[in-house]
Amino acid sequence: MASTPPSPPRPWWHDFAPAITIAAMLAGGAFFYGGVTQRLTEVESQAHDLRIRVDQQDKDKEATIEKLSAIDGRTIRIETTLALLKPDKDKAP
Repeated sequence: MASTPPSPPRPWWHDFAPAITIAAMLAGGAFFYGGVTQRLTEVESQAHDLRIRVDQQDKDKEATIEKLSAIDGRTIRIETTLALLKPDKDKAP
């Protein structure tokens, strides 16, 4: 009867394969969560900047409306003055 040849020795890291797999999975999860968190922070920052921009536009719009109202008031006064100064065609000799 022939004897079977001895099997080669196992690699030393083979005993640590489950631990290495779990560590790799945890590291991947941490990188993914970190990326999501960073992206969420960027989006919140952009939303904050947009809110500030909209508030500034609202203030500018209100200032423009006030200026236009003042111009309208002056225009009405000028038109009224011109209407008073212009002679009526019916009363002209």
